[in-house]
Amino acid sequence: MRVIKPSRPERLSRRLPGFVLNLLAILTLTVSLLGTRAAYAAGNIHWKPVPGAMMKLAGHPVKIWNIFQGDKKGKLFLLQLGHRVLIVDLQQHVVYGPPPADFAAVSHDDEFQGRGPLPADPRIPTIDWTERDVGPAELIQVTLNDYGQLLELQIPHPPDYRGGRY
Repeated sequence: MRVIKPSRPERLSRRLPGFVLNLLAILTLTVSLLGTRAAYAAGNIHWKPVPGAMMKLAGHPVKIWNIFQGDKKGKLFLLQLGHRVLIVDLQQHVVYGPPPADFAAVSHDDEFQGRGPLPADPRIPTIDWTERDVGPAELIQVTLNDYGQLLELQIPHPPDYRGGRY
């Protein structure tokens, strides 16, 4: 009995679907990573409200305020003080004062769609950054030089469902 080997084009055609799938997978991954990076570079962030957060200015509660979280790590926050908007970056210890027109309400849940901090945004001079864990929340204290007052934020820790206690 004689075994007939397929010719070279037939062998290539058998491997071609796997090659094409690998190429498409790499192309899709590259495009998705570039799209994510472009969206972050453009600053398109979906700001979600932080339930249970508290804010004080000069030791007194603010009348009209809200706190929104911009990233999952909890290092970028959008503060709404009346008609003023502040972006607090806890990682770099910087407070930005972007124009409020760059943010728009998305839904009835008070979620915002807007951009992140840009280098062109005016930085608000700050002193005395303090971050510490106070049990169920993280306390952030910053003195804003334009107000000349202490801004206090209490951001609750996310619940930990890993231990089965919730």
